[in-house]
Amino acid sequence: VGGQSARNEEIAPNTFGTSLAFRFKHIFNPMAREDRAFIVHNAYIPSLRRDRYINQIDRIIRAVAPPSISNAQLIENTSEPSEVVSKFETPKQLEHQILLLIGAVGAGKSTFVDYVKEVALPEGLKKNTAWIHVDLNTAPLSKDAIYSWVADQIRVRIPAVLSDIDFESIEILQKLYAPEIQKLKKGALALLDSTSVEYRTRIADEIIRLQNDCLKTVQAMERYVCTERGKLLVVVLDNCDKRGRDEQLLMFQVAQWLQSSLRCLIVLPLRDITYDNHRNEPPLDTALKDLVFRIEPPNFQRVLHARVQLALKEMQKDEKSQLLSYTLSNGIKVEYPSSQLGIFLASIMRSIYEHDAFIRRMVTGIAGRDIRLAIEIFLEFCTSGHIDEGEILKITTMKGQHALPHFMVANILFRMNKRFYDGNISYVKNLFQCDPADPKPEHFTRFKILYWLRSKMQERGPNGVNGYHKTETLLEALTANGIDSNRAMEEILYLVKAKCIIPEHQLFDRIAVDDLISISPAGYVHLDLTGDVNYLAACAEDLWYSEEWVAKAIQERIGNKHGHFTRWTTLQNAGEITVYLQKMTESKILDTNLFLDNQDFRAELKYDEQLEFIDQQLAKM
Repeated sequence: VGGQSARNEEIAPNTFGTSLAFRFKHIFNPMAREDRAFIVHNAYIPSLRRDRYINQIDRIIRAVAPPSISNAQLIENTSEPSEVVSKFETPKQLEHQILLLIGAVGAGKSTFVDYVKEVALPEGLKKNTAWIHVDLNTAPLSKDAIYSWVADQIRVRIPAVLSDIDFESIEILQKLYAPEIQKLKKGALALLDSTSVEYRTRIADEIIRLQNDCLKTVQAMERYVCTERGKLLVVVLDNCDKRGRDEQLLMFQVAQWLQSSLRCLIVLPLRDITYDNHRNEPPLDTALKDLVFRIEPPNFQRVLHARVQLALKEMQKDEKSQLLSYTLSNGIKVEYPSSQLGIFLASIMRSIYEHDAFIRRMVTGIAGRDIRLAIEIFLEFCTSGHIDEGEILKITTMKGQHALPHFMVANILFRMNKRFYDGNISYVKNLFQCDPADPKPEHFTRFKILYWLRSKMQERGPNGVNGYHKTETLLEALTANGIDSNRAMEEILYLVKAKCIIPEHQLFDRIAVDDLISISPAGYVHLDLTGDVNYLAACAEDLWYSEEWVAKAIQERIGNKHGHFTRWTTLQNAGEITVYLQKMTESKILDTNLFLDNQDFRAELKYDEQLEFIDQQLAKM
């Protein structure tokens, strides 16, 4: 198709989506504390137990989730979290305690904490608490540095609780360290004249010494700001769950240190996988079960709908509508008011979540329980250049009632801003790719890896958790099937990085033979995609072929920009790769074809059904 530069060709983002993402980033990706507070006040979506796992992909996500639901208090309705709020009714009992909030990455743990603080707590209880947040994203991972770093972060943030007080003035410093200074006065300083220079010098030295002791200063600040005013200090260690397993366990040890050092409640979000696999081991075995809560992610469709509605309300408030423009392929310039961005937004949501259940399932499955990632995919979808000016004109003309064609939605999800599909870049990976440098290139290694892990989901692994099995056990099955062990390890790591496989250590940049691994919701979705013609057509663009004529036939179709994304090209390329993969499978009929418990993995690919469907669709054209 023209070499590497052509292969990496990008399609310029559409102006509607770009304007939308920039204007409403505080709604779709709130980072500042005031933006997060705005969301929980105006667009918070609860996680309701009765609403969970009602369709197939939700059940899959639930099946992949660890069983901490039986070892932690499940919050039945996060919009009315009586389980958590009731604990704040006796604040003295929360001093020197750790509250664990268990859930998946992106499940809404931080948003839930914001909701409790801003909305759920009654005014009386809210006045009796002082909240500070420590963002652990930038925390050092060294055991020697993390403790002092956290203490310093708390020291910097506590003064904001009483923002009208100057904590650098000598009057406040004397009040801050009053107990320590009084103790010194009653001791050795009692031998000195209280009006002497030496006496005052010793007082000044003591204040300086205490200021240089970060932990002593934090303790004094907590006492002055909270205890003496009848308030409970709540320290939230944000984003701990974004770290790997070992770092999360280290952060729990830091929380234990704060628990013993400071009169406060520590709120620590933790991944469910970490809690389930290590809850009976030090240091997690010391966690009070009464203060361990589990949160499930809310329905993403409802979250997205609420954010879209909030964006639309913000548009209506804006009386100064700007005049924006875009240019059609025929050169005609079309001007539109910025208020029409709402129409575009509504149409995009309609295209993903109302137009086709398969697309909805794919987005939800790829993101798993990570609401943050799902919103990120949605924003990239909005800005994709595959939504051309002609479609934008249809959207605006039909006042948002126009849904994008199914094949266009699929193209966007597979390619995002690229013209050609590249499995290494896309959220959706190519399960049929191989390495031509291998002595025996194998197109089905990635597929077999996920197929094996899925078949083992209901079996307990070495740690007693269903679905988590040793990498070594999987390797034995793969090598028995004729796959080189080194290649198998590389492909397992590839799928780990793609989040199709979850390692027990939760680090997505490494894997070892003794690591425990499990299939993720994204892995399930990838296996299902092997029966979709749009996915097969995309993979056809990014595959090493052993027969040159196949590659040339596909190249001729996709090399033409005008015919690349037509339905005819999609069906032809899907048929081409299906016939090729069927031929590759049949050319390797060995005793190893029975891959797992006498099951032939080829039956999962359903070649004949796919080819029959493709022929039927072509006949209708």
